[in-house]
Amino acid sequence: MGSQLISVYPEELSFP
Repeated sequence: MGSQLISVYPEELSFP
């Protein structure tokens, strides 16, 4: 996903 939805977590974590 990306910080567009969860700005709290960095995009580096690579969420599904």
